[in-house]
Amino acid sequence: GQEVGDYSQVQQIIRARPEMPTTIEIQRNGQIIEMTLTPARLPEEQGGYGYLGIWRAIETTRHHYSFFGAVGRSLSEMKRQVSLVGEILGRIFTGRMSVKTLSGPIEIARYSGGAARTGDPRVLLSFMAIVSLQLGLLNLLPIPVLDGGHIAIILFEGLIRRDLSMRVKERMLQVGMILLMTLMLVVITFDVIKSMPSSWSGLWPF
Repeated sequence: GQEVGDYSQVQQIIRARPEMPTTIEIQRNGQIIEMTLTPARLPEEQGGYGYLGIWRAIETTRHHYSFFGAVGRSLSEMKRQVSLVGEILGRIFTGRMSVKTLSGPIEIARYSGGAARTGDPRVLLSFMAIVSLQLGLLNLLPIPVLDGGHIAIILFEGLIRRDLSMRVKERMLQVGMILLMTLMLVVITFDVIKSMPSSWSGLWPF
């Protein structure tokens, strides 16, 4: 149900839908064929992502846009990415998706290296844009220390029509810092585990 323009978009959507029936339209021999496929799920030690037997085709289609057409296309792509990030975060917070699906600095570095090795600067720039957008969205979460947390505090103070005490704000910032450090530790730990040989997975209790 979503228009996709390149392989990476297909991959992102499939990764977010393990064991979930997904209707896909493909063009084959000049005809549009609709099929429903259920992505398999990778083992949890490898992230638990969804995957199908689809690989990048050698032939690609390039679309040319005017300046304003490119702006409109970029806005629609950002809207799609925002929706996808929101869906994934919602599944993580509700327990429908493992926190292992989050990527930390180690995995980001690995993926960026893979994008750079393709030799196509568009692939690397696209990856950089997606990471920047996702980090920007995460920065808007209402967690103290993050910009979203500061915005939430300002809005709350506007509702109650008075400033919170510095002591309360300091405690909120401390809690936010602890949450961020814990999340970073968890994400980096899973990054390390996912980069290890699968034969070592039995050594870990999670």
